[in-house]
Amino acid sequence: MTHKSFRSFLLLGALMLGALISPIFSANAGLPAQKASLNPDGLAWEANPGPDGTLWISDNAAGEIRAYAADGSSVGVYSGLGQVSDARPGAGSTVWYVDQSNSSLMELDTSSKTTLNWVLSPGATGFGTALDNLGRVWVSDFDNTRLFRFDPATDTMCVLDTSALAKFSGSPYLAFDGTSLWFSDFYGNALLRLDTSTNHLTRWLVSSGWDFEAEGLASDGAGGLWFADAFTTSLGRLDLSNPFAPRLLRYALPIGGGIPHMLVRDGQQVWYSGVNPSKLGSLNPSFATPTQFTPQVSQADTSPTCAKLEANTPQSVAFSTQLPDWTSANYEPTVFPGGWQVINLPATSTPWGLVRQGNDLWAVDQGRYMVLRIDVTSTVTACYLSDEDGDLSTTGDRSPIPGETVYLHVNYVRQVPGALTADDGCHTWTKLAPYQAYGVEQAATSEWELLNLPGTKNLGQALPGETLRWDFIFKEKIQPLYLPVMLGGSSH
Repeated sequence: MTHKSFRSFLLLGALMLGALISPIFSANAGLPAQKASLNPDGLAWEANPGPDGTLWISDNAAGEIRAYAADGSSVGVYSGLGQVSDARPGAGSTVWYVDQSNSSLMELDTSSKTTLNWVLSPGATGFGTALDNLGRVWVSDFDNTRLFRFDPATDTMCVLDTSALAKFSGSPYLAFDGTSLWFSDFYGNALLRLDTSTNHLTRWLVSSGWDFEAEGLASDGAGGLWFADAFTTSLGRLDLSNPFAPRLLRYALPIGGGIPHMLVRDGQQVWYSGVNPSKLGSLNPSFATPTQFTPQVSQADTSPTCAKLEANTPQSVAFSTQLPDWTSANYEPTVFPGGWQVINLPATSTPWGLVRQGNDLWAVDQGRYMVLRIDVTSTVTACYLSDEDGDLSTTGDRSPIPGETVYLHVNYVRQVPGALTADDGCHTWTKLAPYQAYGVEQAATSEWELLNLPGTKNLGQALPGETLRWDFIFKEKIQPLYLPVMLGGSSH
């Protein structure tokens, strides 16, 4: 099997399976972005975040791992690493990855610039990685129904046979949610969870109605799982909020939303990278109506087979520090009904690896050999304007009111302290988290009477790159004029 080449990836006609939805509007302003070159002789795939805000990119063809500083100011390039798959930073200076050229789990020590390797079982197709809460490294075997678990504290490699429930294939990627390891039976229409403390397996299978291939995986933060399904152009969620009534939910992408492969969760929002056409997209499920399926649930136990392995002699690797050649870009988002938004990339793009971190959405663009960093924050502006004639139907007689206090509301909670309006009568809050509900509130003033009541305006949810604005329109209060009264007396 060619690395990363799935049957779903080749289904260029799968767009016809998307929801028959047309966009309701396109955002006026594009999203500010930066792009920097990757190795033009390589082919990068996964991107994973480091605990310190760094970004780690795996280049399978060039044999490189690139580590970008959190602010993008520099990149460290480790090269000569073999066919790198799913490099993931661990504790301290350690980075774990799979070298597919020799079916080995690799440890890169970024301090000593050396690697160690432990060979996986014969015939293994090591693919995705995950780290658990005990510091153990997990590796998926795409061509076989088994998992590998390596404990670096004891140099012990364990093989866990999952064939009691995973019937057809292994999983391309893995996800650890703090207590359990998630993976898929990629060709078997099933999601599986392994309790890493008891080695107990649970499977959720859809036997009819939805033939999915779960690829990119992410915990939903509520005991369940989100996944990308390229085969039916969907995002899926295993909803376990009611443990006695599990549900599998299918969210069909809008036409033109791309074929999804990788996925990350950002709070309640889900981001994906899509191809044919090239898109980065997001879903707010609270605005969507999914198709619901009731999965068949099965359980089984597995027992690991373990052996202590000897690592090879540490091998030196090449390392260089570079300044990324960032150039500015701007990508237009399109909003669709049902909670969808897509970021439109050039036709030559092929996005894959995806990380949501800080203010940015990072993405690996294979087609253009680039890494993308897109600002997905939102903006709120509130203005105080004086209306000379006090008539809201006329707008040409308005002037700014500087120096007045205005408040921002986030999810219906006033943020203190307030801010003062500038010379243009406005104040703008920038770099706000998207997908929050925002509002503005005018402060009471003795000099001005608000015409467009009420004094608090809920603006709704802000999409990435969107600016929400509200103008408070006032007229000057008429102050009563008190004149002295002179009382005169009469003379007789």
